[in-house]
Amino acid sequence: MEERAFPDIFGEWLKIRRKELDLTQAELAQRAGCSVPALRKIEAGERRPSKQLAGLLAKSLEIPAEDQTTFIKVARGEQNVERLASTAYPQSGIIRPTPIINPPLGNLPRLLTKFIGRGPEIASLDQLLHDLHCRLITLVGPGGIGKTRLALEVASRNKDLFPDGVWFVPLAPLSSPEYLIPAIADALNFKCHGLTDPRNNLLNYLRDKQTLLVIDNTEHLLDGSYLFADILENSSQVKLLVTSRERMNLRSEWVFEIHGLPVPPTEKVEQFDEFSSVALFLESTQRIKGNFELHDDEERHWVLRICQMMDGMPLGIELAAAWVGLLSCEEIAKEIERNLDFLTVSLRDLPERHRSIRATLDYSWHLLNPEEKAVLSRLSVFRGSFSREAAEKICGANLTILHSLKNKSLLHRTARDRF
Repeated sequence: MEERAFPDIFGEWLKIRRKELDLTQAELAQRAGCSVPALRKIEAGERRPSKQLAGLLAKSLEIPAEDQTTFIKVARGEQNVERLASTAYPQSGIIRPTPIINPPLGNLPRLLTKFIGRGPEIASLDQLLHDLHCRLITLVGPGGIGKTRLALEVASRNKDLFPDGVWFVPLAPLSSPEYLIPAIADALNFKCHGLTDPRNNLLNYLRDKQTLLVIDNTEHLLDGSYLFADILENSSQVKLLVTSRERMNLRSEWVFEIHGLPVPPTEKVEQFDEFSSVALFLESTQRIKGNFELHDDEERHWVLRICQMMDGMPLGIELAAAWVGLLSCEEIAKEIERNLDFLTVSLRDLPERHRSIRATLDYSWHLLNPEEKAVLSRLSVFRGSFSREAAEKICGANLTILHSLKNKSLLHRTARDRF
């Protein structure tokens, strides 16, 4: 085979490595959670990846763990590209993925859109899934923040940890906790037999299983969460990855709060479109208007404004991006400022509660008790953040109510001890 000259710049090395893995730019961008335009500029040598993106590229390109630190330094321009001469750069032929003889068990849904960002969250959740003492992880956050998508991404990346499969259990259609056992059994393709109690049947089935259950949308069925504790008590190797707008308040629960995607502090910041909130907006616009690009600081300003108003919320950003075929970014931002009800779409494959910001908020509102509704309504008098003392004095919000609203993802505590 003809010997190839070693590349002069990191971008060339990256392109060669991508092709050796038989990946398109779009496929590598999806693995690394970045936009295709950003990857294209990196391969062309027009920009350097952030440290976070470099780490995600290292994993996506199957760089050995012992070489990843060197890879990141080279990608960031801190070391010469020659340092990669012996790193996953074979000189004889193209690397083909090893065929999987026994594909992993499970029923994770096939996702039709690219996963963007969340590098730090993925790293932390990967670590928790490897922790033998951590058996129940609850991803907690408001509606539209991306809990389900993150849970599916993390579960998919860790299939090899669970020989008996990774199983997705959607609870949104359920109206009562009494349907929890049948829903889990159906997801596992497990049929209860005989006259024995279905609960005992399920617990016995899971007793010796090494499996992960991804239990989605539990907030309206919390009265039945004792079942999750029973599953953990009766099995030693089952793990639960749960999504909810409210924590379950179980002793075994590890709460993992999900917030919005990072937003650039200014439109003139370096690598503006590598911030995952902006990358998500741009990726979403490509599905509506394939030739959409940011051409100047004026357009960046309005994209930044959209991401700021949404506080990095993925659903809000995607709903805003859905209008680019009709409106400019400036018009979209101004419509959002005028009326939040502007953020609505008619996509048939979105759940009803995710077709508008209003529907998302209404869903959370209906989960509150009368006292919580009254206090939350009064708290709307504050523009921006407020102190605990002000909330109590002006709105009658005692610590118990504030704690409850925080647990239900309708308030969050800031770094400056404000809400």
